[in-house]
Amino acid sequence: SRGFFSSVVYLGTLMSIPLSMVLWPRVDRRGAKGIMQVSGVIMGLGVAAQGLVHTQWQFFLVKSIILPFGTVGVGTMMSMLVVSNWFVKQRGRALSWTAMGMSSAGIALPPLITYLISAFGWRNAWIILGTSAVVLNVVTVSLFMRRSPEDLGLLPDGAKSAPSQDGKAPPLPSVQTAWTRRDVLRTPTFWFLALAVPLGFLGFGVINQHLVPYLTDVHFSAKTAARIFMIMSVFSLVSKVPWGFIMERWASRYCFAVCFLFVGAGMGILALGGSSLFAVVLAVALIGIGWGGNLPLQGMIWVEYYGRGSQGMARSLATPASTVSELLGPTLAGFLWDMTGTYTVIFAAAMIAPFVGVALVLLARPPRKPSTSSLM
Repeated sequence: SRGFFSSVVYLGTLMSIPLSMVLWPRVDRRGAKGIMQVSGVIMGLGVAAQGLVHTQWQFFLVKSIILPFGTVGVGTMMSMLVVSNWFVKQRGRALSWTAMGMSSAGIALPPLITYLISAFGWRNAWIILGTSAVVLNVVTVSLFMRRSPEDLGLLPDGAKSAPSQDGKAPPLPSVQTAWTRRDVLRTPTFWFLALAVPLGFLGFGVINQHLVPYLTDVHFSAKTAARIFMIMSVFSLVSKVPWGFIMERWASRYCFAVCFLFVGAGMGILALGGSSLFAVVLAVALIGIGWGGNLPLQGMIWVEYYGRGSQGMARSLATPASTVSELLGPTLAGFLWDMTGTYTVIFAAAMIAPFVGVALVLLARPPRKPSTSSLM
């Protein structure tokens, strides 16, 4: 049933909270290689297992338990943690290209999956995809993944450490910071960020699930609605690289504020009754541009504020707020539509939330380190 399917997906998403709080801090201390190898294997087996599912309990086991163990260890935020550890001056563009690659996969994979299903059937298609994921992950991570540039005698951004006057290489700067969980939780900055980001992007979560139903309600065809949704995805994709360069010149909290304003403006157009083709396309373009900065900025601001040795731990502590918002926003939007029969109230709430996010993120100034300074 649809209810069972939704509950399984929601439970799997909630499972990511404790898993991220366990795995991401380990990246700070030991690097991502081992975690990504094991998680990649688990994820690949979970994907393949979907082709062997015959009962509801098997589907529950795969989607709610096995796959979350894999995706948390090789997913988007893990990639952000790894890349941000290798760059400082060029961190913005590195994170944006990484995010763009992941988004491109979401565009490139559906045609491949469609072909595999038509050629081999859906069960065999899942098995092929899962097996391929295991092989590609194990090979690439084993060959190329390293904990940090210091492990190769380098500095971030590919710089080489200059020898000292006596001809010996100087000691490499530590990537560990003095931040602990208690230190992070005691900073107002953490709470401002943990609340600002879910509120700032609430509109995208709502529109991501409800755009097509809304468009069909205002008499667009299903095909046109799908194309408009694709426009939002394209603007989100192509805006990532410009965001990367902007992030290297502006403070991250200012960039976040601008992203939230884009999302709020787009939701405002829809909330005010914009239902013409021009108005809808403008709205989704603005939302897409705002959302395009999300992943690179999340990778940027946590490492800037809490250091290369504590970013995973700090980011994991904010996961509960972002995950709950990701689930509750679209769900409450669905219930409101059931009660009112219109999206006006929903879009108005999703328009206001980003402006609250702007106020909070502007208050999120860089926190003062608890003790010794460290390399960012």
